[in-house]
Amino acid sequence: MSALDRSSGASVARAGGLPVALPHEAGLVADMIAAIDGLIVTGGAFDVDPALFGDAARHETVALKPGRTDFEMAITRAALDAAGVVLGRDYPHPIVEHRAARRRALAALEQTKAAAD
Repeated sequence: MSALDRSSGASVARAGGLPVALPHEAGLVADMIAAIDGLIVTGGAFDVDPALFGDAARHETVALKPGRTDFEMAITRAALDAAGVVLGRDYPHPIVEHRAARRRALAALEQTKAAAD
């Protein structure tokens, strides 16, 4: 487990839960969802493919982990389905509008590069 995972696990344990690390195996998602009471997707030192939120261009700094992303998307969808949550109906406001956030981040990166030259 990474330091972030240990931190998340410690938080779950303090709250009375039993933290369990899940392998990134999309074929086991249904069994995992049946066995757990909650889900924390911790993220990591990689990016989500911009194509997943409708942007075909990929900046040179984007680092992908497709297998992990596929698993995290599958288990998140399964968890939402199991809870009866429909995004846009039950949770109508996005926490982050990814396309706009990505454009702001890339513009800031280009400004930083230009300032360094």
